[in-house]
Amino acid sequence: MSVPQLNCITMKNLFCTQKVCLLLTVCVWLSACKSYQSLTDNLLPGYPDTIASNAFLYYRDLDKAVHFYTYTLGFRLVFEFPQAAAIVQTSPTTFLTLVQEDSGMHSADEPKTFAVSFVTDEIEAWYDYLVVRGVKFEHHIAPLSGRPHRGFVVSDPEGYFLEFKLFGVHPQNDSLMPRLNGSKPLYTIAGQNTSRPPSLGVKASVYWLYHEKPEQSQYFYQNTFGFRMLVDQGAAKIYPTSASGYLGLVESGKGMFIATPEKAVNISFFTTNIVAWFAHLHTKPDFTFRKDTIFEEEGVVRVIVGYDPENYFIEIDEFPNVEKNRLLRGALMMSTN
Repeated sequence: MSVPQLNCITMKNLFCTQKVCLLLTVCVWLSACKSYQSLTDNLLPGYPDTIASNAFLYYRDLDKAVHFYTYTLGFRLVFEFPQAAAIVQTSPTTFLTLVQEDSGMHSADEPKTFAVSFVTDEIEAWYDYLVVRGVKFEHHIAPLSGRPHRGFVVSDPEGYFLEFKLFGVHPQNDSLMPRLNGSKPLYTIAGQNTSRPPSLGVKASVYWLYHEKPEQSQYFYQNTFGFRMLVDQGAAKIYPTSASGYLGLVESGKGMFIATPEKAVNISFFTTNIVAWFAHLHTKPDFTFRKDTIFEEEGVVRVIVGYDPENYFIEIDEFPNVEKNRLLRGALMMSTN
């Protein structure tokens, strides 16, 4: 891990012993180095950790998808399997994995019964920017006008729906706003190859899933994964899954989509302890394993795969401390070689 740069304050006529100075330095360093690994208040007690949230999306033309997400949307590329998959970081603890369809678990022809919201304070500036870039709009921006949120929806090059959303001050958001206000937006960095203006940030992501039996799915994610419901929108419930990641469970037909048996998406949660998750999931009969094993892909990721009650593929992923994972782990403030 790179050590954060410390701000030194010099005060005239201040006497401090060597021990006091050392103690102050250590306290400041620990505060600055706080890792996303420690932010587990999204979980009920007794569950293994989830340090980040991710969705796998499937494409016929991976190169075109990567260009759209990295150049047009300006998300940072933090991992790549050439000609197979690429991971981009969308907010401090959320990611999208873009997959060439013949290298993954789904076909690009399956229904895209999924949406992701990019939560931002710069909603109008994002709208203006994407209009200029000629991105396809599915729903245009509307005024807040006392509603709990406002936003607009665009689609990516192969039809996945992407919502840009601003949550407003509203009784429905009373529990959500303190978390969002504490989430530092992710902006582009100097030298990044993107057309996105540096003033446009994303502070969180919500992954929306659509179910015929919402009560069953709510119980599954609460009981199996330990997620706490934070927002009740009536037909949709929102659960924090990492420091800036959220899962939105939507009743079929009440949001953007009707539930379908097949869907071209996997939802995944990154962890630091996949062995603990493997043991835990064996105590949860509602979780169906795709393969009853932890499998390893080329020494860079350890994976558990299963299904939720309505056939969304669910992954638990652990990225060990190897050179290939340096950018990804660094993005999460984890130690790197």
